[in-house]
Amino acid sequence: MMPTPRALPSTPAAPRLGALLALVILVSLGAMALWIAIAGPRVSGGLPWLPDLWNQRLGRTVFGFGGIVCCSLAMLAWRDVRGGGR
Repeated sequence: MMPTPRALPSTPAAPRLGALLALVILVSLGAMALWIAIAGPRVSGGLPWLPDLWNQRLGRTVFGFGGIVCCSLAMLAWRDVRGGGR
């Protein structure tokens, strides 16, 4: 007969630590995306039938939208780090 695994004790700090890690990752990704959208280097690639100027604008718009989404999620993670998400 195999021994049953014991559950690890859950500490109140464990969810906050996960929220803190999420906060750091989301802020980093959001900052990089917003930097590319606002002042970053030339965005390459895109749709082949669009002119280069439109591809630049489309790429920067998509990066900007992704940065805003990441920063919005980071605000939710910050709320959980502070303990307000309970």
